Amino acid sequence: ILIYRFLDNFDDLKRTGFHNYVWAFTDREYWNSNDPIVKSVIELYDSGFRVPSLNACKVLPNGTLMYINFTSMVTPSSQQNLFLFKFAYGEEIDEVFTKEAILNKTVYIGDTVDYRLVINNKGNLPVYDNWVEDKEHSDGLVYQSWRSEIGNWTYNEQMHRWYLDVLEPAFEKATGLDVEFISMASAEGYARLVAERDDPQADVYSCGGLAEILTDTSLFQEYKSPHNDELPEKYRNNYGYCATNSGSTHVIFYNTDLCPFEIKSYADLLDPRLKGHIAIADPLKSNSAYYHIETMLVDMGKDPANISIDDQGWDYVRKFLEQLDGKFVNSSSVTYKGVESGEYWVGCSWDTGVMSFLKDLKEAGKGNNVKVILPEEGVITKLGGPGLIANCKHPNNGKKYLDYVTSKEWAEIAVTIPGQVVLQDVPGNTYYETLGFTDATKTWDCSSYWTSQHKGEIVSQLQTIIEELGVKAPPKE
Repeated sequence: ILIYRFLDNFDDLKRTGFHNYVWAFTDREYWNSNDPIVKSVIELYDSGFRVPSLNACKVLPNGTLMYINFTSMVTPSSQQNLFLFKFAYGEEIDEVFTKEAILNKTVYIGDTVDYRLVINNKGNLPVYDNWVEDKEHSDGLVYQSWRSEIGNWTYNEQMHRWYLDVLEPAFEKATGLDVEFISMASAEGYARLVAERDDPQADVYSCGGLAEILTDTSLFQEYKSPHNDELPEKYRNNYGYCATNSGSTHVIFYNTDLCPFEIKSYADLLDPRLKGHIAIADPLKSNSAYYHIETMLVDMGKDPANISIDDQGWDYVRKFLEQLDGKFVNSSSVTYKGVESGEYWVGCSWDTGVMSFLKDLKEAGKGNNVKVILPEEGVITKLGGPGLIANCKHPNNGKKYLDYVTSKEWAEIAVTIPGQVVLQDVPGNTYYETLGFTDATKTWDCSSYWTSQHKGEIVSQLQTIIEELGVKAPPKE
């Protein structure tokens, strides 16, 4: 609010001694200040006034439109915080939205009608976080389904919104290449990759992580991005097959209105009061669910620091699966939707999915009843990134994609999306603070290579337990 309200250009920074006002809010008792600017900012905030982080717009006295993008890096354990903002001037963002029925036949009762929704930015500035909301339908029509025609759109059923993936347009703008994304569950994607081994229909695989790629490197081509050496040593593509650019940590989250106690650990999930109220996907099909099982085995085993798998860990996993009362949910996304809605009390899923879902809820003024925690026994972070498919039809274009998603240019966009960006020197990379990592968080060095060597035996024993207990997921609607 301070920057948006009182800065019109960079000269104002020098002319007003603006840093003094920043310090008033970061270092001093601003609520006791008599300074008129500080008091004005507080009054605006108390009145409910807010400024968006992206594409905040205001009209200057000369009629020019000014746009501001904000990002920040706040470090509670340090005395230094970073607040970044970027000015741009130009014409008004001209986003044209149209909705039209595609009618080429007589429509009878029971027929399906297609509607095409189009958003077109005709201005001279990029627009981030595009979404389309369509809650109302014509009389007599009931929403059935959707599909993407242009752009990589995803649909949030609870919010009734379609979101445009920022990666597709960013990559196409940077390279001039067209890209098509095909979204599917990790196990389904890997199965398709194996089935198409002799005639791959895609150039890049990104349906899992480094562990899945290392399971069978004959499915991939060796390639290292020129940006590989810019990454911290532990995040580099040291095996030659995966353009590592992200990580994921698997989290527990719960509905604070329904759960009868504060959850802090995996051990808490065995409380008898939670039986039948825990949501997790089938770990034989879902990567996020599998990695929870793997983390449980390490955390609850006899020697987690040395990544040992033993009977003690398996005893916990069996007891946890018994807590599910015979049912998995049919996808990872159902876990966080179900916990927020109250269908379940507790969920186990992956960080990016949960954080993205909660971000959408917060923007709609919801989600205050969901708390995300890292299990106090310890966490494991797995590296992720795409791989170049062996014998693909467009290897050079595939390499350009791997180059782009490991670049700082993409990382600076990616930090606006919930998730772990492994390139460290990117302003606004607040993943660890947002998720609650502290110096006290236990982290185990269970590498993706370790997973690639042990996943088969873990899955085999896990499948036996699941079949014995009769835990199943309902069919997808």
